[in-house]
Amino acid sequence: MMAQPHTATRSPSTLLPTGMGILAGLVTLLVVGLVLSPDGDNADDTVQIDPASASPLDFRPGTCFNFGLSGGVDDIAAIDCATPHQAEMAGQVSYPDANGPYPGADTLNSWAVEACDSVYRSFLGDDVLTTSLDGEAIYPDEINWVGSSRSANCYLTTLDGSLVTGTLADGAANYPRGERVIVSRLTPGDCFRAESGTDPFKLDSRSVVSLAACNEPHHGVFFGRDRLDFPAAAQFPEESLLTSATTAACARLFQSHFGVSVDGFNFRYWRPSLSSWSNSDRTVLCTILDNTLIEETFAPTNYRSLFDIEPGSCFQLGPEEKPSTLGIDDKVLPTLCDEEHVGQMIKGGHLGDDENEEFPGEADVKELAQSICFDALGDFLGAKPSSEQIEDFKFWRPNEYDWQTGDRRYACSYALDQPISDSLEADEA
Repeated sequence: MMAQPHTATRSPSTLLPTGMGILAGLVTLLVVGLVLSPDGDNADDTVQIDPASASPLDFRPGTCFNFGLSGGVDDIAAIDCATPHQAEMAGQVSYPDANGPYPGADTLNSWAVEACDSVYRSFLGDDVLTTSLDGEAIYPDEINWVGSSRSANCYLTTLDGSLVTGTLADGAANYPRGERVIVSRLTPGDCFRAESGTDPFKLDSRSVVSLAACNEPHHGVFFGRDRLDFPAAAQFPEESLLTSATTAACARLFQSHFGVSVDGFNFRYWRPSLSSWSNSDRTVLCTILDNTLIEETFAPTNYRSLFDIEPGSCFQLGPEEKPSTLGIDDKVLPTLCDEEHVGQMIKGGHLGDDENEEFPGEADVKELAQSICFDALGDFLGAKPSSEQIEDFKFWRPNEYDWQTGDRRYACSYALDQPISDSLEADEA
């Protein structure tokens, strides 16, 4: 049958564990929802802000501070950056609809996620996800909003809770991430391996993976993250709507990252769960993934659709592709026949010359395509095929919908479960 467009396989998960702050560009209400109470006090050793200011919302970029025992905003105290401290203010962002009514914590939380991202990058000199730092934010509650507070302050801490001495400004290189990261902190272009004994298809966004060079064996290639275009107050959408929005987002990211269409490739994604959705989580993470190691750099521009490769050409399958699921439009990697491969193209073409001819019926189309392909197989092998050769032989033909839309293509190919390093064609044996 003609292959239908591939859809991503969903691996359900909560994108962020509670209390992890901005990981993968997210803010959880537990951490970032530090809404400012109107009577907050600061310690007397404030040194990088206006001494008259008592509000963390007024902290300037480069202000270092600690949280008190309560962990609340009321206990935040500015401190000299030369003294070990917990956090540093990276910058402030202004809410775009400053004259409107209080938008609600969910909306402010969602807005702070996107608005602070560029602040962290500007302050650090690189994406916060490439470091061992975490980004969080403080935004106003309804009382402060009425009091004309319309901004959020974006600040940085260490992921492991260790203290910092000195400023973090332009300091991304001083805080590199380690070789093991959680999925939600992968960045586009990262190649990674699942931990030993872990099924890559069972990873969730909180799973720990090991970064790998892309020209060395790896299980996955992370190609992007995006935020779904749903209002902050929107109810958790129906499965079909959420899946459609997620796959569309990953398709755009694939095109942007690799420079080719995602059509014919398999990919996987993590998207918000019901529980994380209620915490303003709208982030999608997109990856190429396989449960067997990808041995070489994944370069989609080198792939071709099965139908488009020349007869006699040998090929390898793409990540997560199997001979049993291979379709005529799926992308394969042409390779030399004396190198390891699992497939070889035999013949392709179109059934019928009359564009107005009605669909002959499933059985007749199957019989016609099978007859053409079996004759081609005999010519290809230079002898009558054995039962083992027929078992690994596959052919594709149009279904009724394809036929009616003008797609009459057929294809004949070998697709093996085990790799070989030789051509099956008679004159190349």
